[in-house]
Amino acid sequence: MDRIFSYQNKLSKNGFVIIGIFLEILKEWFSKNDTQFKYNSDPSKSKLVIEPSYEFKPELCQQRPGLFIKRGPIAPKGIGRSGTDDLLRYKEDASKEYLILSRSNILVMCISSLPGEAELLSWESCQLLIAMAPILKRDYNFIIFNVEQIGELNKMDEYKEFWLVPISVSLGYAEPWRIKELTPLLNQVLVNTFTKDQ
Repeated sequence: MDRIFSYQNKLSKNGFVIIGIFLEILKEWFSKNDTQFKYNSDPSKSKLVIEPSYEFKPELCQQRPGLFIKRGPIAPKGIGRSGTDDLLRYKEDASKEYLILSRSNILVMCISSLPGEAELLSWESCQLLIAMAPILKRDYNFIIFNVEQIGELNKMDEYKEFWLVPISVSLGYAEPWRIKELTPLLNQVLVNTFTKDQ
């Protein structure tokens, strides 16, 4: 069957990209600034673990605290009333450009075997994200970048020897994509239908 349309500009902020942005932010700050939680890419020299949440293992935080990044659901929403297919503009090559607004949230999980250490790490991480929000919005094209709250200090459900303080960050971003029809969909259906009837 012939293709009936082409599609360009794949949406770039998937789950791995969003997690990667936070990993980059935190690693850069804790490696280059004066802090008791000094990060080093060499695990044998690092005083802090920074990884995606799915990489968490109890042995990683036995001797040092950790920051683990977990992505929440991504919710695509149309800008206007017509749903997710909001037309932004017509292009010179007869293609149509659309825009989608997506909302998501990130949990920065501050984990330590010492409750006071988890609290201090969460506060330093929160201050960083609040202070850098305007720059992060500009550099990564976020419409919304808000630190919503620092959660309560609690023991982890699965590993009672560790303490956890979650930091919740809400995100919003708009991304365009372009569609160019090669064969009108209705014409394709009619041709196929008439051919079969004959």
